[in-house]
Amino acid sequence: MPLKLFRRKDDDDAASIHSGGSRASSKKLSDSESLNFDDTKTFQYSFNSNTNSLFSSKNTISTRSSSQQSSHGAQKHPTFTSIGKPLRVLNEEEFDDETEEAGAVASLRRPKDAGATVRNTTLPTQVLEKDIDLLEGALEKQLRTLAQTVSNTLMRVSQSVLNLTKASIEISESIKQTTTAIAKLNYLAFLPPYHFSTASSPGLAQLIKNVLFLVDNLLVIEVYDNSKALVLKNLHDLLVQLKTVQKPPQELENYVALMAPQNFPVGSSSRPLESEQKIGRMMQLLVKKSKDNLLSDQDGSFIAPVLRGFVNENLSVVTFVFGFPTLTNEHTEIIRYFCASSADLHFVAQKNEIKPAASTFHAPFRTLDPDAGYVPISMPIACNSSLKLSGTLAGYLYPKISKNNENTRLQKYANSLFGLTCAHVILNETINAGENYPYVSVPSPVLIDLYKNALANERLKYEPHSEEYQAYDAAIRQLDETYPVSEVRVKKKLVKRNLPPQSFGQLIWGERLVVEDKLSDIAIVKISDHSKKFINFLGEDLELNKHDPSLMFSNLSVKETVDLESSKDFSTLKHAGLDVFKVGATTGYTDGRLNGQKMIYWSDGTLRTSEFVIAGSKKQFAAGGDSGAFILTKLSNLRASAAGRRSMFTTILGNLMSAGPETGLGVIGMLHSYDGENKEFGLLTPIHDILDRLHAVTGVRWGVVGCNNDDE
Repeated sequence: MPLKLFRRKDDDDAASIHSGGSRASSKKLSDSESLNFDDTKTFQYSFNSNTNSLFSSKNTISTRSSSQQSSHGAQKHPTFTSIGKPLRVLNEEEFDDETEEAGAVASLRRPKDAGATVRNTTLPTQVLEKDIDLLEGALEKQLRTLAQTVSNTLMRVSQSVLNLTKASIEISESIKQTTTAIAKLNYLAFLPPYHFSTASSPGLAQLIKNVLFLVDNLLVIEVYDNSKALVLKNLHDLLVQLKTVQKPPQELENYVALMAPQNFPVGSSSRPLESEQKIGRMMQLLVKKSKDNLLSDQDGSFIAPVLRGFVNENLSVVTFVFGFPTLTNEHTEIIRYFCASSADLHFVAQKNEIKPAASTFHAPFRTLDPDAGYVPISMPIACNSSLKLSGTLAGYLYPKISKNNENTRLQKYANSLFGLTCAHVILNETINAGENYPYVSVPSPVLIDLYKNALANERLKYEPHSEEYQAYDAAIRQLDETYPVSEVRVKKKLVKRNLPPQSFGQLIWGERLVVEDKLSDIAIVKISDHSKKFINFLGEDLELNKHDPSLMFSNLSVKETVDLESSKDFSTLKHAGLDVFKVGATTGYTDGRLNGQKMIYWSDGTLRTSEFVIAGSKKQFAAGGDSGAFILTKLSNLRASAAGRRSMFTTILGNLMSAGPETGLGVIGMLHSYDGENKEFGLLTPIHDILDRLHAVTGVRWGVVGCNNDDE
C-alpha cells in the first residue's frame, strides 16, 4: 500500500515543513523491573506474543519480525489536482545588475589577445587580493545566473511546456556557455583550488540542487541516459573550470559513472551547510505528522537525511532520501512537489526498504579454528531449532556483579559471559512453546544445513562412479564428521540436522520492541562452552589487512565503547562522519561513515528512528545475514575525530605526550537492519543504548569484555 504522505487540504501542510515543527512526543512502551534471576521464572518464546523474561518479573512485549509483511486496511489515495508552485530557486531581485557589480565583472573580462599573458603573469599581492575578490564576486554572479536559468527550464518542464530531452539540451548549453564565460575572466589562474563549495557559494549550491533534481527525479529511466550523460559532462567541465574537481589525466567517456550522485554523512563536510540546521526541525515535524495520522505507513519505508551531491561532500546539498518498497507515481509526484517547495533542500524517492539483516543462506561460511583456543566475534550464529534465520555474533558482554553482593541468585552469574546478537535472529517461529532457554550454536546450524543440501544437490547431477560425484560425496562426509548429525525438536517434531559438537550457549533473554520510537532488538546468550576463551577479537583468519593494512595485530581487539550522545530531538550526533566498519557473516568486511542525523522508518505499523551508517568505498554496507555485527572504528580514527573539536594547543600537547599511534578498536553499536534494495545504509543500535537497556531490564550494569572504559 503506498505511503500516504499528506492530507491534501491545501498546500500549507507541505509548506509547513520549512517553518519547523514542535518536538515529537515520545511514549515509552515497556519498562521492566529489577533483575531477579529467579529460576522459577521461565521465558516463553513466541514471535507474536508476550514473553516473560528471566531477567524481569514483568512481561516484555515482543513485536513481529519486520521481514514479515504487515497488513493494512484499504485507504483512499489522496487526489492531487496540482503539484503546487513551480520550481523556484532564487529571488529575481538577487539578479538585478547593479552598476558597481557590472563594472567589476567588466573589469575582469579578458582582452581577446591577452588570455595567455594573464596566466603567466605573477601579480603583486596587493593587486592580487583586490582582483581575486572581484573575481569571486563575478564567479558567484555567473553561478547564480546559471542556477536561475536552469530553474526556469525545469519550471517549463513541470508546466508541460518542454519535454525532458529538450530541457536537458537547454540545461547543457546553459552550463557550457557559463563555463566559456568563466574561462574568459581575468585572473582565473590565481583562484585557489577547492575554493568554491556549496557551503560558500549559494549559486553553486542552487545549481547542484537543480541538477540533482533533474538526475534523481526526472531522468530516471534508461531512455534518458544520453541526456543525463550530456548534462553531467558539462557540469563536470564547469566544476573543473572552478577548480572544485581535478581534471582527469585523459579524455573520459563515461561521465555518468564519474559524476553519479553520491550520498555523504551529515556533518562530514569541511564547511557545514546552513541548511543542515533545518534537518532536526524537519525530522521532528515528519515524526509529529506521522503520529497525528497525517502519514500512513508502508512497511519498510523510510526517510533518511543525508548529504547528496557529486564527487565529494563539498559539492553536496542536504537531501532527504525517501525509500518505498513499492514506488508509485504518487510518491514521485509528492517528492517533486517537495523539491519545488524548497529553495535549499533536495528530496529523492527510490524503490527501497528497511529489512532486518538476517539471512536464509550463505555459503561458504566462517568456521572455528580448532587450534585457536578462542571464539572470535563476527561468527555466524543461529538457534539450533531455526530453519531459516541466521545472523552474526556481535561480541561478548558480562554483568557487573561484585563479589561482595549478598544476593545468592545474582552470585551464580558473577563470572558468566554472554554473547550478544539481534533478537530477530534467534527469536523465531520455530522455537517450541514452553521451551526453556533454547540452545544456540556457532557456526550457524542453518548455514551448515543449507550448505550440505547444496552439496547433495550438486552430487545428484553426476553418476555415482564419476570423480565429481566422489568429490561432492567426500565433502558431505567431511561435513558430517565436523558437525555430527543430531536430533532437534522443531515445531514439535524431531528433525535430524548437523550441529557443532559443542553448543555455544543458551538463549537467556531477548526482546524485539519499540521503546521511545527506537527499536530494541537485543538477545543475550549465556555461554556454556568452557573449553575456549571468549574475547572481543576479530580473529586472524579474516585477513582484514587486505581491506585495511592497519587492521593487524593489536588493532583487531575491541578496547573501548563509543558514546554517540544520541538524543530524541534529532540533534547532530557526536562523531558525525566518523570512519567505521563491520564484519558480517554474509558480506564480511565493509566500511562506511557515521551519519550525523538519525533516519525514521516504518515497520510492523510502527514509526521508528535509528542511527545509521552510509556505505563507503564498496558502495554496500550490509546484507541479509549480517544482523548482529558490531559497528567498529579504529581508536586512531576516533581520536582524530575528537581532535578536530579540540584546540590546537590541546592537540599538540596530546601528540607530544603520546608514546605512539593508539591501537585497538572502539565499538559504536550493533547492526540490526539495512535498506534491502541498495544495501547502502546500515541501521544500528548504539552500544550504550544496549547497555542501558540491559541495565533497565536486569537491574545490574553491564560491560563489554576487554573495554578499558568500564568502571570495574
